Amino acid sequence: MKNFNLLTLILPAEEKIFYDLFEQSSQLCHESALELQRLIKNKGENVKQGKIRELRQKSNALSKEIIERLNKTFVTPIDREDIQFIASKLNRINRKITKTYTNLGIYNLHEYSYKIEKHVELLIEATKELGNILSEMKNITDLRKIISSSERINNIENKGDELFVHNLEKLFSGKYDALTVIKLKDIYNSIESALNTCSDISDEVVRIVLKNN
Repeated sequence: MKNFNLLTLILPAEEKIFYDLFEQSSQLCHESALELQRLIKNKGENVKQGKIRELRQKSNALSKEIIERLNKTFVTPIDREDIQFIASKLNRINRKITKTYTNLGIYNLHEYSYKIEKHVELLIEATKELGNILSEMKNITDLRKIISSSERINNIENKGDELFVHNLEKLFSGKYDALTVIKLKDIYNSIESALNTCSDISDEVVRIVLKNN
């Protein structure tokens, strides 16, 4: 199944810019996830914290640009509410990653970094695949590729769910003091939320493509 929307073929380039902005935003999510991984592997040492703030600022700027362009564009390649949904969710992923990064330092949890390393690896996989599915959406390629990409993201998210439950079971085993439990649970929740949002976006992309096919 190809050419999901004839309109996307005839729109002027400036009105297809939303796809490029989505890709740029997803790339920022992926770069932020990689920065989080560096923080964990280095246990907070020799890490330039300005980088994660820079990525966050770029994400906010892109989200703002998408909304501003949306308000000025008469004909859009997909429905306006769909553009708003994807833009908002992409920015949410970046926000959750930045929150995790910041709180690891505030909570002084670097000695527990190994406990979230696998979760972050899944987040890196998910954000990378998110870039792939948004690229396929822009290029109006085979629908099967988009569905396959979405399935991969959902599989990653399912692994994240299993890991989340496993981590919580360990956390509430009685081994940790109450304050550490609260801190680690907040970190787990932020990463899990970012993973779930990746899945939300991929599901939405499939829905949009099917709706416009």
